[in-house]
Amino acid sequence: DWRVAGIRWSPGDVDTLEVDVAGPDGTFVVTEQQGRLDTDALAGAPVREIGGREVHVLSYEPWHVAWQSEATVVQVVAAQDDGDVDALVAAFPAGGYDDTMTGRIGRGWQTVSTVWERP
Repeated sequence: DWRVAGIRWSPGDVDTLEVDVAGPDGTFVVTEQQGRLDTDALAGAPVREIGGREVHVLSYEPWHVAWQSEATVVQVVAAQDDGDVDALVAAFPAGGYDDTMTGRIGRGWQTVSTVWERP
């Protein structure tokens, strides 16, 4: 079983959610950031399919992968590639970035509603 060991927000141009996840085989870090994965910057990085989605392998030790999950860029860093990490990657939505008018309006509305929720 997995459990959340810690959660942090990293402020910046785009806020980044960082979640420490503890599993039976160790701890790994998941980051989520709204936006589009810059695949041009990742040219040459190996690509692997995990759970029906393509992930870019940024390093092997530690295991560091990044991929697009709908409107979110997700990264996972773990000591090594194992079944727990693969299962976690597979649990994220597999959809790519939606650059249609509907997708842009939805992200815009999400941004506006998030700003309204802040004190």
